[in-house]
Amino acid sequence: MAIRISDRRTCPGCRAVYHLTHQPPKVTHYCDHCGNKLFQREDDRPESVKARLATNEKSTRPLIDFYRQRGLLRKVSADGTPEEVYQRTLPVNIAG
Repeated sequence: MAIRISDRRTCPGCRAVYHLTHQPPKVTHYCDHCGNKLFQREDDRPESVKARLATNEKSTRPLIDFYRQRGLLRKVSADGTPEEVYQRTLPVNIAG
């Protein structure tokens, strides 16, 4: 995930968002809409992403442990389209 976020670029003019791999601009480094040079936000830089992920892990670990101990945690793969991920969440039977 860190790489996906780190590949995001933003237009300073119209605020359009691009991704270097998944949604690149037509002309490298320039906005399709207004022609401004794209930039990488400070919070999208790899070192910032790593820090955000570490903070997220630390703050969510107690919740993960809480639900795991009660048998209420289910891992769902996030690979695929949003619809595919959603479909994998449907057969959840909390009663066990």
